[in-house]
Amino acid sequence: MKKLSFTLFFLLTLFVSTFGQEAILQFNKKGTFKIVQFTDLHFDLRTEKHLQTLETMRAVLKKEQPDFVILTGDLIWSEPAKTTLLELTKPVVEAEVPWTVAFGNHDVEFDMTKEAIWKLFKTLPHFVGEVGKVSGVGNNVFPILASDGKELVSAIFTLDSQAYSKDKVLFGSYDWIKFDQITWYRNQSDKLAEKNNGKPIPSIMFFHIPITEFHAVADNEGELVGEKLEGVADSHINSGLFASMIDKENIMGVFVGHDHDNNYVGLHKNIALGFGQVTGADAYGRLERGGRVIELYENKPNTFKTWITTPTVQKHPFYFPSGLSEPNKDMEILPAQDVNPTKNGVRYAYYENIDKIKSTTQIDKFPITSKGVLPNFSLSPAKVKDHFAFKFETWIKIPKTGLYKFYTYSDDGSMLYIDGKLVVDNDGGHSARYRKATVGLEEGFHKLEVHYFEDYMGEMLQVGMVGIDIPEGKIQDEMLYVE
Repeated sequence: MKKLSFTLFFLLTLFVSTFGQEAILQFNKKGTFKIVQFTDLHFDLRTEKHLQTLETMRAVLKKEQPDFVILTGDLIWSEPAKTTLLELTKPVVEAEVPWTVAFGNHDVEFDMTKEAIWKLFKTLPHFVGEVGKVSGVGNNVFPILASDGKELVSAIFTLDSQAYSKDKVLFGSYDWIKFDQITWYRNQSDKLAEKNNGKPIPSIMFFHIPITEFHAVADNEGELVGEKLEGVADSHINSGLFASMIDKENIMGVFVGHDHDNNYVGLHKNIALGFGQVTGADAYGRLERGGRVIELYENKPNTFKTWITTPTVQKHPFYFPSGLSEPNKDMEILPAQDVNPTKNGVRYAYYENIDKIKSTTQIDKFPITSKGVLPNFSLSPAKVKDHFAFKFETWIKIPKTGLYKFYTYSDDGSMLYIDGKLVVDNDGGHSARYRKATVGLEEGFHKLEVHYFEDYMGEMLQVGMVGIDIPEGKIQDEMLYVE
């Protein structure tokens, strides 16, 4: 016990000197760390609705029992600001857990500056973070230690996404995250990695105004988890923050506010980009008021689960890094087949001299050249470099009922079927191309077929999958069976 206390004291001293603030967070005894995000509160003491906002916050906090709370901007909608802010923050103070703020664009519009608001919050119990020395107020990093306090596991970044641009006609309505903030983020990421033998520390980032990359997520509606009821009101200037996240390899997810009628999350370049749940009853929007929850895992630090919680429901679970959710009652779940194969492998039929075909549907017009069994999907039996095709079939053993994402990366065309249903359409003549799709599968065996053809130049086929507990990659040999 004395040794643990000394370790904690040493790490506390080290992190305070390195990161400039005393907020050292820690995984709980269950090995989890739960964050609640409230956003767009627009708290207005002039209306009765402000009482609903307080009720919402208290209900979410009681239900979730978080380890950390963050308010991601647009805090109030009435003056005097001090009176309004003190009333607004009562639920988080009562929760007796560390909490902080990432300011929004409307937080510059009342009778207190952001610096003055921060100074006020520093007088309140459990508030954490510093004003900071770069553009904006409240750019912070909060290291999260293991449950025994002996090592660094995760981190939370907060950024001030600024307010309004100087020229709305030329640059759009909203300002952007500045270069010195990005430099600060990069430097802090390096310092965290230094404490982890040079390896990036898996982290979550919060700010208010979405960056331009959120459009890429919004445009991929089939992959979204949650509700999309409006567009993305982003900063139109891309100052390179996302590129730095890619470069530093530490940000798992970014969560913002600002757009009250969005609460979805999706993947872009293997980083989750998501909106919180609008919290304030005085704010515009059709969504039920609530909060977003993000749960980190000590024993799986490169993963997290997030969902929406309101006073009435928990919904829209999203798992990182798979990008998958859980099946709902309206989703089709393909039933397992009544087979019990015991031998691993993939059967194939190989075809040659298939000149001038442009689709896998034309393969059957040609005679089979050879047949056999492989450990996995492979083009290795091909004797020529062009004008050949394969038909593969196997039984895939699904470990538990849920949603699974399958993909093919092929040059030229490929089609992936499960139990006779087309799942991935990557057909046609083309260079190497990645296509994916999600399907619900019951635990047990399912027939998996892949049809592939190579016209000319650059033969390539990769077949992979991802599940909530299965990292994206080639389907493992031990999951594939032949009768």
